[in-house]
Amino acid sequence: MPKKAPKSPAALLPYVLIEGPEPSQDLSYKWVQRNAKVQLIEQGIAIEDFDLQSKLRDLDTEYRLLRKLTETKEHISNQETFEKAAAKLNRYSDLKPCK
Repeated sequence: MPKKAPKSPAALLPYVLIEGPEPSQDLSYKWVQRNAKVQLIEQGIAIEDFDLQSKLRDLDTEYRLLRKLTETKEHISNQETFEKAAAKLNRYSDLKPCK
């Protein structure tokens, strides 16, 4: 019985959104659209190129940028508030769900 050709890594993954705004609610994407350098960072990486790209990218800078884009007054005002009794049950008190 002949062997089937192996599927590419990309074909094995289910559909996921790699780049672009999150469809239901994305408070940060308007800032991405305003800056060409940020758009370069936001672009998806083909699975075949991931190993090389992960070695070339400056993750510290990318995470600092991500924090800057997501820790705005607009984001904070869109977070759920917790009662003090429930807040102590949250393992990651700095991570709060959005409304």
